[in-house]
Amino acid sequence: MSTEQPPIATFDEWTKEKLKREEIRRTNSIPKAAHDVTSLPSPDIIPQQATPRNYASRDCGAKVLFSNEEAENKVNNLS
Repeated sequence: MSTEQPPIATFDEWTKEKLKREEIRRTNSIPKAAHDVTSLPSPDIIPQQATPRNYASRDCGAKVLFSNEEAENKVNNLS
């Protein structure tokens, strides 16, 4: 039973191929966007610059309302 299977690509090779395909996809979609007068970002996507704050911290007033009964050091959580 010497069934020859194609060798599995390494992670690096797979990543390079994936990036190459993504680049080809982007270059093929650029002419469509170039014809648009205005290219506005989708309102569903929040830019990373708009959220530098960790809202789950004490500085932002976060608090734990419920905790697991089996949890250890509950008092060390946010309050």
